[in-house]
Amino acid sequence: MTRSGLVGGLAGSGASKSASCTAGLPPRGPAGVAAASAEDGAPWADQAGLRAVVDAVSEAIAVIDEHGVIRLVNRAWLEFSIANGTEPGQPAQRTGIGTNYLEVCARAAALGSEGAQAVLEGLDAVLNSRSPSFSHSYACDTPDQRRWFSLRVTPLNSRCRGAVMAHIDVTDVKRAEEEARAVQARLEALTAAAPGVIYEFQRTAVGNWCFLYVSEGINELFEVTAEAVLADHAALSECIVAEDRASYRGAVEHSARELTPWTHEHRIRTGSGKLKWVRGQAVPKRRADGSVLWHGILVDITRLKHTEQALLESEQRWMFALEGAGDGVWDWNLQTGQTHFSRRWKSMLGYDDADIGNESTEWSSRVHPDDMQPVMDALQAHLEGRTASVVVEFRIRRKSGDWCWTQGRGMLVSRDAAGQPLRLVGTNTDITERKAMEERLHQLAFHDTLTQLPNRRLLLDHLALAIASCRRTGRRAALMFLDLDNFKALNDKAGHAVGDLLLVEVARRLKCCVRETDTVARFGGDEFVVLIGELDGSMPDAADQAGAIARKMALALAVPYLLAAPCAVDTDVRIEHRCTVSIGVALLGTGAGTVDSALGVADRAMYQAKQSGRNSICLVEAVTDAEGC
Repeated sequence: MTRSGLVGGLAGSGASKSASCTAGLPPRGPAGVAAASAEDGAPWADQAGLRAVVDAVSEAIAVIDEHGVIRLVNRAWLEFSIANGTEPGQPAQRTGIGTNYLEVCARAAALGSEGAQAVLEGLDAVLNSRSPSFSHSYACDTPDQRRWFSLRVTPLNSRCRGAVMAHIDVTDVKRAEEEARAVQARLEALTAAAPGVIYEFQRTAVGNWCFLYVSEGINELFEVTAEAVLADHAALSECIVAEDRASYRGAVEHSARELTPWTHEHRIRTGSGKLKWVRGQAVPKRRADGSVLWHGILVDITRLKHTEQALLESEQRWMFALEGAGDGVWDWNLQTGQTHFSRRWKSMLGYDDADIGNESTEWSSRVHPDDMQPVMDALQAHLEGRTASVVVEFRIRRKSGDWCWTQGRGMLVSRDAAGQPLRLVGTNTDITERKAMEERLHQLAFHDTLTQLPNRRLLLDHLALAIASCRRTGRRAALMFLDLDNFKALNDKAGHAVGDLLLVEVARRLKCCVRETDTVARFGGDEFVVLIGELDGSMPDAADQAGAIARKMALALAVPYLLAAPCAVDTDVRIEHRCTVSIGVALLGTGAGTVDSALGVADRAMYQAKQSGRNSICLVEAVTDAEGC
């Protein structure tokens, strides 16, 4: 009750000290206890032991007789009365010796004080032996704080009828209770807002299991009440489908034994028969009594499982479709390195399904060393978000040891919360035949079909690069125009087939006279062009180097040729032919001009060599466009 009611509250009224108590107090006794005088003929003043006892306790105590009159109060009662008095240092009214406490309560009840009627009836019941005791809690506020007290009334013995009233300050207890209720309210609000079921689960030291707490979400998830679960943990475990119970129990036992976090997914059958998927997570802690306590959560993952199943079925469909089209499928977990390779992917390389494991190295260890860096660059660009997908061509070694050209396509399908890549999915397509076709087309486009030497088109590309290199480095190059002497006579005598054999042999001998970095090309008919790069920068030195190479080629081509007669019955029949060559050499420098001008200078130098009697060499500098040798 508030101070507007019972005394306080001992018998105060109003909300401040000015209206707290009634009646003054007589002088204190020897032990600080105020008591009625001995002249009353009652035993109150003679009970010195009683006075000493009640004065020593911290509770505010008043003793009333069978009529409700206050006969004795202890030190704590006096101090509390003074603390609530209307004047500083003066006791509150209606709290002292001689005050009829029943009348105080009756007046307070008539004024509508909360709880006053209950106290009046409780006191009367104890004084008239209708109740062995009475208790009542009430609020007693001051202007600057909120307080609570508990009134406890117990009867005196039969020789001295009356009762003892003890007022106990329970403010700290009430505040703790209010805080506990607030915490409980917050906890209930949080658990109500949290998805799933929050719980506290215990395994005792002797192996008994029980739930100490479950949130109200248990009813929605399992269709079982919290009360039923708290009464018997089997109310939940029996909901788990039979096929999942063993793994569920094993996971719990392992968590209890190792004190590791518990995580498990299992199916349940609810009270109405619905089938659901549940994921449980909890953290265990061993307590001093040997028991293990888990704090955890249960969530409904039915929709997630259905989505995963639908995704799996979708993945299987597109995997079948891709493999049906001849593509090998792979699925790469970038965090663990685990990679799934489809059967088609393995068979494409000549392996059985069991021959290749699930590590990403099964792929990377087979990639051609020259192709690994371009592949990794393409992957990195995609993982960094610079490309929409990975598309790269590379060679990969088959089981037989030969190289298979493949086109790899891939796309990142998931990232974690921090944006880090998690999963890459893609295909590999065998493009070996396509690559071979491209090589053949390239050969036809840039090489002579008879001699397999670079043709005029490829030569012009190499010549343009050589001229640019001369300008950039200051070094020289030599462009040599070669024309076979007396080639027409061989064609006329032995036929074009034999003439073709001669051209093939000439091409072979010319290639043997130069470096791999130099270019030997067939320009048409019996004309060949040789491009020599990286000569000395000075004109005399470059001329000496080019001249030496030209002489070497002239000597090699002058060696007699033994050519098989294609129509001869006897395959040992050979046609001997001697052939010389006229060579025009154009030295290219920093001012060598254009491709056409360089070719013109070399061509004119070759004709100059022929006019000089054939089987000769004519060397000029392209920059001067000289006509003489």
